[in-house]
Amino acid sequence: MKNTALQRTQTKGNSKSTTHSGLDVVSVTSIGVMGAVSAFVGTWAVVSFTAALMNVGPFEMVKSFFSAITGM
Repeated sequence: MKNTALQRTQTKGNSKSTTHSGLDVVSVTSIGVMGAVSAFVGTWAVVSFTAALMNVGPFEMVKSFFSAITGM
């Protein structure tokens, strides 16, 4: 027969729960909404820029840009 010794260890410390609170759900949701709005605005900007390039052309866009910056 083998004699096996069982060793008990006692740990002390603060145990933190891993459940999500209501604030965590609100944070994750708001980050998701901000990401979706950012994607929408970025898509809108690309579509608007492409439409302007197709309407007036790239040279006129650059000329108008510098005209708007300098005020001439």
